[in-house]
Amino acid sequence: MPPPLFSVADMRAADRHVVRKAAMLVGLGNYSHPTTRHSIGQYCLSPLIHRAEAHDAALRAEIARRVARLSPDAPTFELPVPVATEPFRPVAASKGWLARVSVLLDAAPPKGDAARRSPHFSLRAYPYVLYDLVLYIPRMLMNVNGRGVAAARAVYPDIALTDTLLVHDELQRAFGKVSFKQGGSAAGHNGVKSVQHHLGNDVPRIRIGIDRPLDGNVNVCSR
Repeated sequence: MPPPLFSVADMRAADRHVVRKAAMLVGLGNYSHPTTRHSIGQYCLSPLIHRAEAHDAALRAEIARRVARLSPDAPTFELPVPVATEPFRPVAASKGWLARVSVLLDAAPPKGDAARRSPHFSLRAYPYVLYDLVLYIPRMLMNVNGRGVAAARAVYPDIALTDTLLVHDELQRAFGKVSFKQGGSAAGHNGVKSVQHHLGNDVPRIRIGIDRPLDGNVNVCSR
């Protein structure tokens, strides 16, 4: 079998334009109890790195196939090379652990979405988005996580507050149910209260349901 004409690693072109963005994901929890329900916001960040790498590789492979099918005179756009993943490491200035990973996303609505059936729909109107993600775990107790988040943001001052997302547990939701909330009340969550005390109430949040344990103790191993 002859060698392929191109490989995904060599592909530096995309069929649509690419924009770059940056965001910070903050895992709230008690660093001394990393595998408990209350610390699920921290526990899920490491697996997220591997998911991001896999998604990035799969989309780049798909883009390579799309570009290979374009006519010779079709316009192409630069596809940036992903930044190498940096695993979690302690960073004193951040009062915790930092990691970095890049992930390429497609802003277009998925196949079958109602938006694609609009007579005005144009795939070229939707860019690819290369996200540079900073992941942060405070080395602090839950009630004072806000000090750590403020310190981490000082390390990356160019990341907007609206692009700093808290990932935390939610007692009032079924185990594993995920929801998004833009600011608003902390609903009794002391880690969120601490962050809001330092950064204000507008920080967006990803809430992961942990259900309320029968004995009321959230500092037990996650099921």
